Amino acid sequence: MSMIQLHGLYHPKSVPGPRVLMISPDIHISSLSNPHADLPPGIHLFAQLIVEDLIINETMAVTSETDQNWTLTFTCDLPEDTTAFCITILGIARCSRLLGSVKITRDEAFLHAEQQKSFSAPLAKVNSDGPTLNFSTLFSGAAPADQISLDEDENMGTPIGSLDRDTIACQDGNRGMLLNQLGEICLEQSQQFHVLDMFNRGVCAYLDAIREGFTETTTFAHLGITLFQISEETGEVGDLADAISAMEKAVQGTADTDTDKPSWLANLGGFHVRQFERVGNLDDLNSAISIGEQGMHLAAEGHDDWPIILNNLSTALHLRFQQQGDPKDLSRSLQMGEQAVKITADEDPNKLARLSNLGDRYLTLFELEGQADDLEKSIHFATTSVDLASDDEHMNEEAVLLTLDGQPAKPKRLSALAVSLLTRFEIYGGLSDLDESVERAEQAVQLTGDENPSKPLRMDDLAGSLLRRFERLGNREDIDQSISNLDQALSLLPESNKPFILNSLSNSLLLRFKQQGDVADLERAFSVQESAVNLASDGHHDKPSLVFNFGNISATFFNHSQMQDHLAHAIIQYTAAALSKTGPVDIQFDSAAAWAQCATVSQHPSLLDAYNRAIQLLPQLAWLGISIPDRHHQLLKAGKVVRDAAAAAIMSGHSERAVEWLEEGRSIIWGQILKLRTPLDTLKEVHPELAERLLNLSSELQQSGMQTGDLTTQGSTLKQPLIIEHSHQKAQEREKLIQKILVLLNISGSNCDALVLRPAVGGVLHVPLLTVQPGLPHTLVQSLDTVVRGVERLKGKPEGHQDADQKLGKILSDLWVNVVKPVLNALNIQPRKSELGRIWWCPTGGLAFLPIHAAGLYGKHDTFGSKLSDFLISSYTPSLTALMESFRPSSTSPKPTQLLSVAQASVAGMAYLPGTEQEIKHIHQLAQGSITIMSLNKDKATATRVEQGMLECRWAHFACHGEQNLSHPTDSALLLASGTSLTLSRIIQLALPDAEFAFLSACQTATGEKSLEEEAVHLAAGMLLAGYRGVIATMWKIRDDDAPQVAHDVYEYLFSRSPPDATEAAVALHKAIQKLRESPNQSLSRWVPFIHVGH
Repeated sequence: MSMIQLHGLYHPKSVPGPRVLMISPDIHISSLSNPHADLPPGIHLFAQLIVEDLIINETMAVTSETDQNWTLTFTCDLPEDTTAFCITILGIARCSRLLGSVKITRDEAFLHAEQQKSFSAPLAKVNSDGPTLNFSTLFSGAAPADQISLDEDENMGTPIGSLDRDTIACQDGNRGMLLNQLGEICLEQSQQFHVLDMFNRGVCAYLDAIREGFTETTTFAHLGITLFQISEETGEVGDLADAISAMEKAVQGTADTDTDKPSWLANLGGFHVRQFERVGNLDDLNSAISIGEQGMHLAAEGHDDWPIILNNLSTALHLRFQQQGDPKDLSRSLQMGEQAVKITADEDPNKLARLSNLGDRYLTLFELEGQADDLEKSIHFATTSVDLASDDEHMNEEAVLLTLDGQPAKPKRLSALAVSLLTRFEIYGGLSDLDESVERAEQAVQLTGDENPSKPLRMDDLAGSLLRRFERLGNREDIDQSISNLDQALSLLPESNKPFILNSLSNSLLLRFKQQGDVADLERAFSVQESAVNLASDGHHDKPSLVFNFGNISATFFNHSQMQDHLAHAIIQYTAAALSKTGPVDIQFDSAAAWAQCATVSQHPSLLDAYNRAIQLLPQLAWLGISIPDRHHQLLKAGKVVRDAAAAAIMSGHSERAVEWLEEGRSIIWGQILKLRTPLDTLKEVHPELAERLLNLSSELQQSGMQTGDLTTQGSTLKQPLIIEHSHQKAQEREKLIQKILVLLNISGSNCDALVLRPAVGGVLHVPLLTVQPGLPHTLVQSLDTVVRGVERLKGKPEGHQDADQKLGKILSDLWVNVVKPVLNALNIQPRKSELGRIWWCPTGGLAFLPIHAAGLYGKHDTFGSKLSDFLISSYTPSLTALMESFRPSSTSPKPTQLLSVAQASVAGMAYLPGTEQEIKHIHQLAQGSITIMSLNKDKATATRVEQGMLECRWAHFACHGEQNLSHPTDSALLLASGTSLTLSRIIQLALPDAEFAFLSACQTATGEKSLEEEAVHLAAGMLLAGYRGVIATMWKIRDDDAPQVAHDVYEYLFSRSPPDATEAAVALHKAIQKLRESPNQSLSRWVPFIHVGH
């Protein structure tokens, strides 16, 4: 086996000697293989003179003068006693590689010199499939001159990585093996010293070994590792793609029983992760996860690389969660990350990297669920990994298997810590966190060399922290440093890797313009973002984000200049981002909304197209995969867009389309608030023809080809009869419904409208509410808050409290004059003393928090016909779909109807409710002979028993405390025995198909979360969505003596019918409230909070 020599170049001494042979200054090399993969465009060739296996001289490397012809220049004198010498030709592309050689004897050279003939010969090929090269030069004799001394006492040798040329060039079976060995040495040395040229030499050696037929799986695997290392050093995506290809061949050639296969799979998965980060193709993430799972299946837990397998799969799952928002991916990522940390020994140099990764996962979990403990864990893990790492930690990387763990660790961990601290600042506002975020990011940048491809990204992180501090404190130095860092980051990147740093730069420039007003910043931001868009590949997942930001800059330019060209350009960019087939859905949605806003300003004909695109995107918004604050922000944004879309449709004369958009939007928004989806096809499944007639989609809409979501039924037409089913029972349900009225109240940024649906008449009646200004609902909600804030169920408040009644009366008067009376006038409905009809209100925006059912004039001199209750009996519904579901046929179960009564007067930390016992006593007395009661009181009323009772009983009555969670609406709950509670999310999960009626005689059971400013998310609506057809609840706290009285009167009316009919609950409540209003010393705040939801 040939010795591999790893010494420096030999520099021979000159000593006096005899006559020598001289080689002409010019050596000519021409290729007879054109083109050839070994001779890529731009390749440099050079020659080496070898005597007795030592490199005596070497030419400069040159490029081709003409097509595949090279002239190499050097003059070399050979001693007279030299019997033979060798000239080798090498090419430099990735590294220097031997292409061919020619062996010449002294006699042969002198013969050509004496004849003054050019010496020409083909080069011996190194590889059988290598290029055919021809060598030519002139030889001449010379007078006595200095002789080249080959003193063996000197430090002789060949360049690092070079082999004995004769051995390397031989065509026997050993050459492939020797080249593979050379690759192994190069890989080991390069991982130890991080010399890029050594990486490249290793690649060349492995490739040549493979060409020689040496195709062991380890050769492909280590070739892939070496190429990946080069890609990490240079950022070149081509090397990364080649690394994946090589590692795939290693995997394919390795048996499942081979213990190396899980290791190769772990690396291959890591390579795909890195390619996703570079290119943005989601297929890479899916491949990484599939490959990682295969590795887990093949590897036992004791496998040496088990922690690496877990860590890389955790990383891929985490990234996919960030892109697609599936909480299951995050859960698995966190689980595997924790396991990887747990089984990694403390002395393992990768332990700290895995701790840092685990901190990343906890940060994401915090962003998803909002739990402070998760944020603290994130910062703890990040801080620990930084504090325990040394600045020279990169010297301790794993030597052979390069995985995602094997990066210079401390800068990466500092950067991760900076991000976590910035997040904590965003949540809690602590300036110390923001300052430390900047400090840690600066340290990460300082510890990262310019040659490291991660440095621009760390400079981007630093720029982001500086930008945020500028926004908070207004220090000009921070924004200037942010821009300076980004400019420097760009100088370190090739053009193909610049788009997203350019995007950050344009954001900083735009902010500085907004703060300082220098138009030069705005102009540069436009130019920079234009470059970012042009450089980004069309298929990149995040390109729509760049296009969206370009639109924002154009819109800002329009606001500054009022030039229509800038507005038109913004519309073009927003349209492109909104209609993109790739990219984050929230960016597409934001783009559609911005498109609509610009179209509104310019009266662009694409306005409805813009809103239609936004509505189409609603079902895809992955709100369950983003942070709690962001989810609420998305809900607020989506609700506004839906309302504005409906307003635009109304203004364009398309009321039916407005109803369609409102219903689709509200169903999706409600589904997201409650962590479920309520698709509109529920409406089709239950009442297909009714849905068709109710929404009355015109033939014009059908012919326009506009997508109508799930609201239409194929094959149905407007001329079809309104038939639910052919049974008599269904016909009765239809007759009940068509006598009713449903009113959608839509409020947008520009106007307020009522859309009235009357199934008996068909079509949609548009009632403009001209006196409702956009800010009125918000003003009324604030006023209502002042009325009810101090009201407590136990203590109540003084009878006839004039101040509270005056404020509440003013609210109810404003609702009557501005909202309710215009609707009644449009319907030409007259007041009646008895047999009142029904009306359902479906309010949006701030109107969802107001007592519309109680609208009216309540002064001493106001007469009959000045209140809504004089005309109709009111109910509420969160959506059309929910209302239609409540009109489903009654249960056909043979089991007798039962009523579940739950009483829990005493709960830790809450006031005692003395009226509950009397309330339940009334129900038991009234139910005798009408309905069977399952009673759960005091200690028996645990959440588990109550859930079981709800499954068994069609009716339910709750006399207990209720609690509204404004931060997490689905955690709103009924407070029960033994510290248990029945949350809104759990109620919805129960799925009660036979449920009919629920009475929530508890505090805050119909209180909405006003912070969302869109939907009144409350327990009553949750009961409706869980399956109850009708629900009585309260909007705020009620008096102890009122609760038993209202419950008594409601059940007295219901149980007077045989059998009791739950669909009469709204009528029963109406009569009970009338009686309460007639009681002595009555006040508005006593009866107004009672509402009915559903059928």
